[in-house]
Amino acid sequence: MKYKWSIGLILVLLCSSGYAQDFQGKAMYQSKTQVNMDFGNRKIPEDRKKEMLERMKKANEKTYELNFNQTESIYKEEEQLEQPGGRDGG
Repeated sequence: MKYKWSIGLILVLLCSSGYAQDFQGKAMYQSKTQVNMDFGNRKIPEDRKKEMLERMKKANEKTYELNFNQTESIYKEEEQLEQPGGRDGG
């Protein structure tokens, strides 16, 4: 009976050591920003203020990607395409 356990344990160790050599991965990071602006006593409509705050928030939010393996890692910012109707309002 102990003989079967020994063979089983050896097989498990041999199989798992084959997978242990493949160390790689990918991680995604997102930066979030909370924007609080003081518009002072300016007479700006509330919907316009909200739109301005939302644009500033989106401009500061970024997504990063980390790819790594046993010997190297690459950390980069993902490029984001501007949405149609973004800056020019049309």
